Amino acid sequence: MAGEHFKKMDTNDDKKVSKEEWQKFHDGFFQELDKDGDGSVSLEELKEKRMDQKEKMKDKAKEKKKQGKEKDQTKDSE
Repeated sequence: MAGEHFKKMDTNDDKKVSKEEWQKFHDGFFQELDKDGDGSVSLEELKEKRMDQKEKMKDKAKEKKKQGKEKDQTKDSE
């Protein structure tokens, strides 16, 4: 996951993250967290984002599991 995060920040693909890239990425993340646009992030907004991330991870895991079962069924029918 850290590698994916790094790639998102490294916008010029030089395998390094400049201060400008770091700040730009995190400014965008802050804006994403600040759902009501008041210029600050409340604990509730932070918790909401965390819950959304957990749900996405669960959905990904379910999809992988489903794909694995479908592969197994395909192998069994061959």
